[in-house]
Amino acid sequence: MHATFVQTKLELRAFSKGEPLRPLFGQQRIAPGFQTFNINQEQLPGFPGDLANSTLATVQTRIQQGTYSPDQIPIRIFLHGVQQKWIAANNRGYTAHCLAGVRPLRMLPTIFEPTDIEITRLQEVEGENGIGPWTGMRGNEPNPRRLPSERMFVVPIVNAAGSGAITSVASVPVNFV
Repeated sequence: MHATFVQTKLELRAFSKGEPLRPLFGQQRIAPGFQTFNINQEQLPGFPGDLANSTLATVQTRIQQGTYSPDQIPIRIFLHGVQQKWIAANNRGYTAHCLAGVRPLRMLPTIFEPTDIEITRLQEVEGENGIGPWTGMRGNEPNPRRLPSERMFVVPIVNAAGSGAITSVASVPVNFV
C-alpha cells in the first residue's frame, strides 16, 4: 500500500503543478465529536466501525496508539483552483491525524462544484456574516481568521451569534509533505 501511496502522491503533485500534498484546513472550526456514519463511510473497506459518535480526543489516541492505522480514516482533499492549495474536506478526520502527528495515508482527491459548501466556506471570514468571533487560545492564528489555514479551531459550543470559545487548536505538522 505504501508504494501505491507514493506513486499516487507523485501523480497528484504533477497534477497540482508541484504544490506539496500537505492539505490545509478549509473550515472555520469543528466540534469535538464525530457525527454518525453516513452511507459512504460504511461502505469503505477498513473504515473503523467505532468512529461514529467518538470524541476527537478518543480518535486522536486511537491513531497514536495504532488502534487505527493511518490508512483507515480516508481524508477527502481537493485542489482549490484559486489558490492552488490542497484543502481537506473532512476536517474532523484530518484534525485527528494532525493532533496525533500521524500523516493520513488514504487521501482521496475530490472535485467540488463552485457552489458546493467545501468551496463556499473558503470565503468565510471570522467576525463576518455570522462566523465567529472565536475566543480563547488561537495558536498564533491571525484575527480575523481567513481560510484556508494550517490550523483548526476546536470549539465545543457555538452560541446563537456564531461565536464560541476555542478549547484546542490543531496544526498541520510540517512533516506532512
